[in-house]
Amino acid sequence: MTANTPFASVRNILDEVSRLKKGRQFLEAEKFLKESLEKHQGNSTLQVSLGEIFQHQGRLSEATTLASEVLEKNPENTRAMVLAADILLKQKRTEKACDYLEKAYRKEKSSYLASRLGGLLIKEKRYEEAISILTSQLEKDPENLHLLRNLAQALKREGQKERSLEIFEKIMKLDPEDKFIYREYIGLRVKGKPVASAIAEVERLLMVPSAARNSYLHSLHGDLLKKDKQYEEAIKAYEKSRKLEVRDLYSLRQIGYCYKEMGHLARALQIFSECFIQKPDDFHIRRSMESVFKKTGDWHEYITILEQAIEKHPQDYSLKTILRQVTRRLES
Repeated sequence: MTANTPFASVRNILDEVSRLKKGRQFLEAEKFLKESLEKHQGNSTLQVSLGEIFQHQGRLSEATTLASEVLEKNPENTRAMVLAADILLKQKRTEKACDYLEKAYRKEKSSYLASRLGGLLIKEKRYEEAISILTSQLEKDPENLHLLRNLAQALKREGQKERSLEIFEKIMKLDPEDKFIYREYIGLRVKGKPVASAIAEVERLLMVPSAARNSYLHSLHGDLLKKDKQYEEAIKAYEKSRKLEVRDLYSLRQIGYCYKEMGHLARALQIFSECFIQKPDDFHIRRSMESVFKKTGDWHEYITILEQAIEKHPQDYSLKTILRQVTRRLES
């Protein structure tokens, strides 16, 4: 489909954009939306869709311009509010992002917005507010898994262990295949126990064949061993998780952390770099890698890794900003 297709409706345009985004063809989606906006000038839905593409690419100034234009025309446009919130989150302006999501949720009390807002409030450690919003929305949508998962996490962090365990159990009944929730459930169940007892309990569970196939349970085992400073054993547990789920960057990063704590900085840096090149927008991965560079002082190597990440993710403009910052640091 092209933007010049006769009588192409906005709905058809959005379907095509969705298809392109699923194929990670963001530049093609951008071009298609720009062509479509020539025909449907000033269409707020298409403007927000283009802004979402820019936001995903890290082109935050252009995304902000579009969100602002739409909100100036229609301050009640919830998609534009969500776009503004996502831009602010990338800028680490979480409190302001919360304001936009709260306003959007007041306007359109959907389960999607309740889940987004609840998740952000949890990150802001505003657990009581998150619990209130999620509980209220669950009265209308009692089996929504996104709401339930966020509620379980909010209750867990608020220290309401028993109620959180109840919600985790409900999720497991609704979705028995959710292996991550099972890990969270077991992790909470052993929380507060002496670490040796917690390790023993998880190891007993891992003797059960179905549990032994759960990569998340092996990563929990690794977390407990790492907490106990049994770094070599922790690495073995994380490697088992990786064998079951090769895309498990969490366990790979923890392996890097273990090597760092053992004093094997070169190996740690190799692992952190691999994680970063695969997922450069992960704040924790980037910070882990930078912590090693602060010890080694080899910022030229950081530039090399940034260039590799840019080659793999050419549409992530934030990487270019980081590269400029590091280059200026070396030149100063």
